[in-house]
Amino acid sequence: MSHILICAYSNPGNVTPMLAVGVYLAELGHTITFHTAEVFRQKVEKAGLRFVGITGKADIDYRNPVNMEGRENTTFLEQTNYILKQTIAEALLDLDRDLQKILKENPVDLILTSVMYFGTFPLLLRSGKRRPPVIDCGVNPLSLSSVDCGPLSPPDNTPGGRQRIREANLQTQMAFAPMQEALDGALNQCSVPALSEFWLDAIYMLPDLVLQFSGEAFEFPRSDMQSHLHFVGPILPALVDGFEEPEWWSALDGSKPVILVTQGTLANRNLDDLIQPTLIALANDDVLVIAATGRSDHAGLLIPANARV
Repeated sequence: MSHILICAYSNPGNVTPMLAVGVYLAELGHTITFHTAEVFRQKVEKAGLRFVGITGKADIDYRNPVNMEGRENTTFLEQTNYILKQTIAEALLDLDRDLQKILKENPVDLILTSVMYFGTFPLLLRSGKRRPPVIDCGVNPLSLSSVDCGPLSPPDNTPGGRQRIREANLQTQMAFAPMQEALDGALNQCSVPALSEFWLDAIYMLPDLVLQFSGEAFEFPRSDMQSHLHFVGPILPALVDGFEEPEWWSALDGSKPVILVTQGTLANRNLDDLIQPTLIALANDDVLVIAATGRSDHAGLLIPANARV
């Protein structure tokens, strides 16, 4: 059997599905090493997998990843670039060192990474170096540029639509130019060349194979999709031991539609972004709305009678 190294970006939305993959592969008889932030050590070891923690600047606690003091009045885009630079670009040198150390200590047959783990970038860009194959696992919606749509913009089949898409793609690249510059600088510190493509596209273009944990119908169609990208469906986590059903759990009996709303595992600081508008919009519909907040503090939410938080 094989020794498989799984590297996950330090966020529950990345670690949880990658951990499910690791447990499954271990049950098949493979040896698994799981590499992520120390905050997830207990979770990984409880699952029965060998844990190797991320070190240095890369060892980030997702609950408070970046000190934003003094940046409260900056724009959302400026804050986003700053967070990306701090949690990805500034962490790259330590991730590269960690990865080289792991590969030196134990022969690895395959590396699986979650989509936002950038530690394999230097490995993939080092020419002439022998390395294990790298498979990137898409746990997020595709953020891949195309002639048919942008990483953040939908398809446009109207006359002149492709020109608007090209302009939108360029605007996205310009918006995230500070992150691109910081990442290229970090790659230079790792003694590898800068990226030849936009960093969001490089996520999907650099690895040997990309497995998107979704169905193709959930993504915008792309006629120029890379041939090494495959849709494999969702990876569902195992049931949690000791789960206590809330008192309203019996309402999930199929008698009415159930709508789940969440802002994900990262963008849940302001629940007015999506959760509160959804609760208000569906308040008078004959449905059950379940809001997963990603945090325990939701005292400010207005919760209609047909909603559970």
